[in-house]
Amino acid sequence: MNLAEMKLATPKRFTIAEYHRLTEIGFFAEDDRVELIVEKFIRWQRN
Repeated sequence: MNLAEMKLATPKRFTIAEYHRLTEIGFFAEDDRVELIVEKFIRWQRN
């Protein structure tokens, strides 16, 4: 694939309801440190 064939991905903006639903279905690991800030997921480094 060359640069002309590459397409940019559009970031997904998440609602609070979507964030809670993803948490309910186990999308995040129990020890993931994730926050929803301005409709974007921020994943923090584990220590």
